Amino acid sequence: MQADGADLGSAKASEHPAGDLPADGAKSKRGRKPKFTSEELLQRMIAVAVDTVLASGVSGGIESVRIDKVIAQADVPRAAAYALFDRLSDGAPQHNLRRAVVAHIVRTFPAGNVGATRDVAMSALADLGSAPTDTETLRRTQRETLRAVANYNYQSLQSQRWKVYRSLAASILTTSDVELHQAVAEGEERLVSAYEGLLEELAVVFGLAPRSPFTLRELAMSTIALNEGLSNKAAGEYDQQVVEIDGQEWTLFAVGLEALINAFVVEI
Repeated sequence: MQADGADLGSAKASEHPAGDLPADGAKSKRGRKPKFTSEELLQRMIAVAVDTVLASGVSGGIESVRIDKVIAQADVPRAAAYALFDRLSDGAPQHNLRRAVVAHIVRTFPAGNVGATRDVAMSALADLGSAPTDTETLRRTQRETLRAVANYNYQSLQSQRWKVYRSLAASILTTSDVELHQAVAEGEERLVSAYEGLLEELAVVFGLAPRSPFTLRELAMSTIALNEGLSNKAAGEYDQQVVEIDGQEWTLFAVGLEALINAFVVEI
């Protein structure tokens, strides 16, 4: 999948679609209020285009996005859509749309799964019943929550969504496009920050604190690197990275994550 390679002005405008774009509620030349604001039109088109990329997968990629098809599926006015994407950057409207979609994906996809990860952790805790009252039960609860979260996260990196993101990000990193590199970096920073926040929340639940000289941010970075590395190595062969421990299914990522946690945190 090749990232479309022009200036990222369109990507910047995709997050802040103001500037020379029509103000919200501005009237058309005929005095009628537009069907959508610039922001609404932009978000509708990007949502449809992202779905198109996900449906096409790595093989189709961003090249599967066609502005006229996106306009039809998003049910937005053609003239307004062309005017919007013509203003976003120096390129043609279709080119600018693709650039906005690439930027959206690499900025938002990495951290997009953290909320679901938290839900898995909270669900695992709820399934285990009341709050642990002794150290042994607390450790057992911590281990089971870790296993559930790690197994879920490892499986999520086998998804079409993650594969599309990794393909686009890898393509960008082979270019000299500074602004696209920055978009990738922003997405990765959002991921690290989101997982750092989740680790902070779980550390409170289980009475844990970073072991000096480490930080929970460093634990988050190490966790992400471990998961991505094992996922890339697996090449889709999930069963090869699953072992049975005490009658339960553990991914190698779960085993590695337990080792990381033991190295990075202490009980308080």
